Amino acid sequence: MTAVASPANGFAVDPGHSEFLRIPQAELHESPLNPRTRYDERGLLELAASLLSSGQLTPIIVRPRKAGGYEIAAGHRRFRAAKLACHKSPDGARYRGLHEMMAIVRSLDDKTFIEILNVENLQRDDLHPLEEATGFKQLMEKAGYDVAKIASRIGRSTKYVYDRVKLLQLVPEAKKLFLDGAFEAGHAIILARLAPADQKRALDPDRSGNGRIGGVFYPEHFHSDPTLPAQEQLKLEDAVKPVSVRELQTWVDDNVRMTPERIDPFLFPETAQQLAAAKDHELKVVHITHDYRVPDAAWDEKQRTYGEHAWKRADGKHKSKPCDYAVLGVVVAGPGAGEAFQVCVRKDKCKVHWAAEQRQLAAERKYREKSQGGQKQRQSREDDEARWRREQAERDAEGKRWQQAHPAILKAIAEKISRAPAGPSSRLADEIVHACAGGQKPVGGASRGNTLEDLVRYAAFQLYAQDAADLSPGYYQHADAVKQLRALGIDAQKIVDQVAPKPKPVVQTAAKTPIKNKRGSRAPRRS
Repeated sequence: MTAVASPANGFAVDPGHSEFLRIPQAELHESPLNPRTRYDERGLLELAASLLSSGQLTPIIVRPRKAGGYEIAAGHRRFRAAKLACHKSPDGARYRGLHEMMAIVRSLDDKTFIEILNVENLQRDDLHPLEEATGFKQLMEKAGYDVAKIASRIGRSTKYVYDRVKLLQLVPEAKKLFLDGAFEAGHAIILARLAPADQKRALDPDRSGNGRIGGVFYPEHFHSDPTLPAQEQLKLEDAVKPVSVRELQTWVDDNVRMTPERIDPFLFPETAQQLAAAKDHELKVVHITHDYRVPDAAWDEKQRTYGEHAWKRADGKHKSKPCDYAVLGVVVAGPGAGEAFQVCVRKDKCKVHWAAEQRQLAAERKYREKSQGGQKQRQSREDDEARWRREQAERDAEGKRWQQAHPAILKAIAEKISRAPAGPSSRLADEIVHACAGGQKPVGGASRGNTLEDLVRYAAFQLYAQDAADLSPGYYQHADAVKQLRALGIDAQKIVDQVAPKPKPVVQTAAKTPIKNKRGSRAPRRS
């Protein structure tokens, strides 16, 4: 029988090449190309109940299989729900005819089949981001779609589609944690932009950094007892919690080096263009950072990186001046990582950017040569450099010792804290209040009380007191402070207007101009 209806999602059914059939469930097969691998059990139960109540109202779309039976293009959830309904209520399913499913049978080529299969699934809200990514990849590889076409078809932005496809570059352990709900899509997108080694470093629960044990997670030290046997210790997902997406990005800025070879052309199109032009013309490219120096975790011994005082912008933008020695600088670590612009690093030759530094160096050189002699000064400089290298090596070795002992120190802290008094007037309570007060003397105006609840309120008062100190207009944190107090239910502007009303403007009156009388004296002008 020829179908007269059209399926959803914009794929028209050609009456000349389609059939409307009732097909036994045994002859229906889920497609191995289906990007969906996870089904919400509760949702399937609700759909099964709907089928038992009203029957199948919308046909599925299938195509014949070479091995026999039919491959489902659209309707995998309905198929699973119908099977579930037959299992839970055989009589009801038989009454509704669910042992067979209404289907539109079409002879679909692989390209069209992939389009129907993926677009039908990708328009659902319950699809996991990794399943979306798989569907997008199939549309790109097997149906000839690009990012812009996918975005237009599903009503999303190109960045949304690109970020989803990028998730396929997550390392296996990151994918597993993401599927298990250990962190959110925002974390996953940032991780997917990193090299595999950096992803593993960010996920490593044994790596210390910035006061926590990894980039994605921070430790729940006070929820575990180090004196318990290993088998009774908390599991990773219980012992650690994910940081915020902003905190993870900060960790990446401080710990991951973004090399020009790994610049993402979608995220940094201008940088990619400049790097390509530099490569074509064999121009020099230098690594820079806006920080004083590159953090140790992002250090590269083979590649020099110029700190904030070793380069100056030279592209004519942001009040900078071009020069003949300008080269392309790429920010590889810290704030602004991934940006690129022309910089000057020639302190020895460029008089446009480094004239003052050159004069200072010349004066210092002249003074040294005059007081000690050139040869002696050079030897002294070499001795200083050798001594600095020895001292640096000693500092590095000492730092490794402390890093190696870090887990043992944390264990000792946890043991001491587990036995320390924790009442409202204890040393631990003093430390909490001190931290909430920003290291300053606590602000008066609230009572510390005698209970733990009183202590929590007193510590919260110190935090909000810091916000109140930032309320002066013009201070860069003014808006954030007003927002924080508003979240607490306080309208700071209203209180200011009540306590210190604005003075009323003074109305200026025009002064009367005196005129001269006949004798030359001045008299008031009459109106």
